[in-house]
Amino acid sequence: FFFPPPTKKELDTMTPEEEKAVADKRKLVDLFRSELMAKVDEHNEELHNMEEEMAHLAVFKKELLQKAEDHLDDVHRMEEEQKQLAVFKEELMKKVDEHLNDLHKK
Repeated sequence: FFFPPPTKKELDTMTPEEEKAVADKRKLVDLFRSELMAKVDEHNEELHNMEEEMAHLAVFKKELLQKAEDHLDDVHRMEEEQKQLAVFKEELMKKVDEHLNDLHKK
């Protein structure tokens, strides 16, 4: 917001009341400008804080996704182990049955 100072010609033709009015307007403009700049600074700080928070959230998201992938890997590994144990149990039960049948034959 720009409020230009009066020219020398304008100053020469102004009454003291007009000079005071111009000075009062200039003070208001300066006050408005400083309040506006304070708000701009405040918003810039908020923006900076949000950018930092977004960076932290991005890291958190990456870590969370990695943990989810690790967990899925663990689940798949356990499922595979469970299948292998089922096969082992089945083979063991067959051997036990065979052994029992051999004992009955004797």
